[in-house]
Amino acid sequence: YYNYIIQAYRTERWWLILQAILPSALRCAYLTVSIEDYIKLSLESLNPNINLPSDTKTTIQNNFENLILNNTAPKIDQSSSNLSTTDIEQKWSNLALDSNLNRIIVDADTLKKLLECKVYFTYDTIAIDCEISLDISI
Repeated sequence: YYNYIIQAYRTERWWLILQAILPSALRCAYLTVSIEDYIKLSLESLNPNINLPSDTKTTIQNNFENLILNNTAPKIDQSSSNLSTTDIEQKWSNLALDSNLNRIIVDADTLKKLLECKVYFTYDTIAIDCEISLDISI
């Protein structure tokens, strides 16, 4: 449900509304142990147009990196919840052991503001009819 709403709000560039619902959507993805939604919503939350507090963005980025690189479950703030997270943590652990989760499709529209690509000439001067080299920074 969140995916359709978020896509519509992103298309219309309603950043304030997105900013308001993304933390709840990310928490929902965690509680439902949806790795695909968690990854997509993490990337969406890291968009520079989404003005979440810097500590929140840092936590989201760390959780995202740990999930992708280390195959470890995300850590969320338990103080605001009275849910028992033991079952959820166990499901995330079981999910980490599942080898069928190696391909997740992410909409590139989510990333276009997240990544920046710049091209630089490697030399200050260039002669006509000669090969040049460029540096590409992402």
